[in-house]
Parts: sequence; C-alpha cells; structure tokens
Amino acid sequence: MPVNFDIPDRLEISVPVEGDDDGYLDKECPNENCLSQFKILKDDWDRIEQSGQVVCPFCRHEAPPGSWWTTEQIEHAKAMALEQAKHLISTQLNRMFKDIASDFNRSQRSNSFFKMTMDVRETGRPPPVMIPAAAAETMRTRITCGKCGCRYAVIGTAYFCPGCGERDVEAAFSAKIAKIRTIPETIEALRAVLDKDQAADLANTLLEDAIKGGVTQFETMAKYLYSQINNSGRIRQNLFQNLTDGSLEWEKVTGVPYTVYLDQQEIDRLNVYFQRRHVLGHNDGHVDEKYVVKSGDQSYQPEQRIVVKVDAVLEFAALLTKLVSGMRGSVSSMAPPGTEGH
Repeated sequence: MPVNFDIPDRLEISVPVEGDDDGYLDKECPNENCLSQFKILKDDWDRIEQSGQVVCPFCRHEAPPGSWWTTEQIEHAKAMALEQAKHLISTQLNRMFKDIASDFNRSQRSNSFFKMTMDVRETGRPPPVMIPAAAAETMRTRITCGKCGCRYAVIGTAYFCPGCGERDVEAAFSAKIAKIRTIPETIEALRAVLDKDQAADLANTLLEDAIKGGVTQFETMAKYLYSQINNSGRIRQNLFQNLTDGSLEWEKVTGVPYTVYLDQQEIDRLNVYFQRRHVLGHNDGHVDEKYVVKSGDQSYQPEQRIVVKVDAVLEFAALLTKLVSGMRGSVSSMAPPGTEGH
C-alpha cells in the first residue's frame, strides 16, 4: 500500500522574543568582525523597524532590522523548530499507521474462524509550546540619543545611535562618567568571584583605563562643544589633552577660561590626572622627570610607577563633570535659541 507523508517542504514557526524586566530587547550586530550585543527599548525598536536600517552602536555596521537576532535567540528558535518538526513527523506517522491498521482490519474476512485485528495507539507528543527566547540580564549603561531619542543599553562604551547612526558624543561622555562611578562596586564584585591576584590585576586595569579613557572622552567632548561655536576649521591635534593650552583656546572663542568653572586647586588636581594619563598611556605608568615637572606632583619620583586608587578616579570623574558642565553652559549662552547640541 502506498504511504504518503503530508509534510510541507518549508516549515515556518513564530517564536516570541521577550524583553528584559525594563522592556529592552536583545540585539546582536550581524557583522562577523563585531558581533557585539546591545539592547533597545521595545517601543523604539518598533519605530526603527519602519526605517529599514539599524546601526551597530559599536562598529556602525548597517543592516535591515531582520538581521539583528542574537546568537542565543537563533539557537532557541532552532530548538523550537526542531520540536515542531518532531511533532509534525510524529503526527504523520500516527496517521500512516492508523491507515495501515484500518486497511488491514478491512481485509479480514468476517466469517473466518480465525480473525486478527490491528490497533494503533498514538505515542505522539502534544504540540510544543513556543516558549519565548529569554532576555539577557539587564545592561548597566543606558543611553538616550540626543538627536532621535532612541533609548538603548550597552556593556562598555557605545559610539553610535542604533536608530539614526549619530555619533552621540554627549551620551558617550555621560556613559563614561557613569561607568567610572560604578568602579567601586565592580571591584567588589570581582573580589567576590576571582582569586586575589586576578581580582587585583583586573581592578588595576579598570582604574588605569578610567584615567586614560576619561581624558580621551573629555577631549572628544571638548572638541564637540568647541565646534558648536567655532566653525573656522580644524584645531590642533591633542589640544584638549592639555589643560593649559585647551583653556587658552577655549577662552579665545568664549571669553571664559577653565578657571571660571574650576578653582585653581581643582585645576591643579585635574592637571595631575591628565599628566598621569600620559604616563599610563605612553610609559606604562613609569614616572619620568617630565611628569614631575608638568604635573607638580611631588608624591612620585622618577622610576616609580603610578598607582591609581578608587578615590582618585572618583575625584577625577567629578572634576571632569564639573568642567564639562561649565563648558556646556558657555556654549548654551552663546548659541542661537534652538540650536544647542546641533
């Protein structure tokens, strides 16, 4: 007897994807050289889907909205599809054996002394429930794009808005400061799960990176603010890595030196951190005579190595925040109404 399987060539299923506790959806960059994961608030994702393109916050790769499933979501969908296929095959096998049994039973003679019947008991499983793909844990750094309002979250530092592709300097600076402020909790967490040596090494890396990355983010932020009020051309490379030179140039275009935003003692402290950044970035943290002269820091001598403490990075973050806040205020007072931040 011929047996036909009524199984479609293509099986399509719909697997729901749930957001985290705060309504953010997991996404992953489809660029194989990146594959970074991030989150977008569901309401904003629904809006972005209509635009036709999504931008990776880390590498700025662009792709259609259907390309941003995470590896975990894809694996979960495969597992759900396999369960659906198993159920479909099981259903078809039960139907086939029932047909065989029915034909066999009809073939038996009713007046026969000896009669056999065949009975098929279904062993198939119930249809699988499409369990939503679980959301990853909440990401700590949340950003709202200053241009389009897209709300997204990352681990680490993001550079572009996934909604509009804008390089959001303001958001990146705020995220960097926020990350520095969480360093004490991060170090405690490391100590809880790692041995002492590993925890100490990672803590030192976090603290040193806070100084190096903080100066870099300030420089980017200062150039951005500077461009809001001066479109005359390029500025000198690394100008805003030097507090003295940066203050002089800033005063030329705003009439306000850094000493209006910070008192001299705060300027001196911030200069120490800027000079430490140079030593950490270019001399592996080893002090030389140039550092002692430029920083005025008498707590170190040449050949010693900079040691960064938690209190120091918190003070550094507070000073940067205060300086940038003052610079923002000067830009706002000079910009025509409605043009601040554009």
